[in-house]
Amino acid sequence: MKFTRILIACALLVLLAACGKSTSNDAQNAQSAAEQTQQAADQAQQAASTAADKAQQAADTASQAASAAAEAASAAAKASSSAAAASSSAPSMGDKMDAMAKKAGDKVDSMTEKAKQAIKSDTGDSGK
Repeated sequence: MKFTRILIACALLVLLAACGKSTSNDAQNAQSAAEQTQQAADQAQQAASTAADKAQQAADTASQAASAAAEAASAAAKASSSAAAASSSAPSMGDKMDAMAKKAGDKVDSMTEKAKQAIKSDTGDSGK
């Protein structure tokens, strides 16, 4: 807007200067200045329109990027929630190892008992 005003002011100065001359070309100079002013105004309007279009495109792109970021954050939150739920419902590796160690210990105890009983029965039979 300021650019347009400056161009119009310059055109008016050119018109005033043209009117101040007392030559036979005064009318022609005024017409030329008016045409130049119109061209400058048209160019300023076109530049403003182009700038507005680019600003709208940038706003649209920013909106799309924000939407994509929100979707990604939502997906990450869901994945985190699912992972937390899975880890809380499934036994941990430490729990699994403890269970395996207990089973192995139970087997060793069972085998030890069987061995003791076998030894007792062997010594009991030979002692008779």
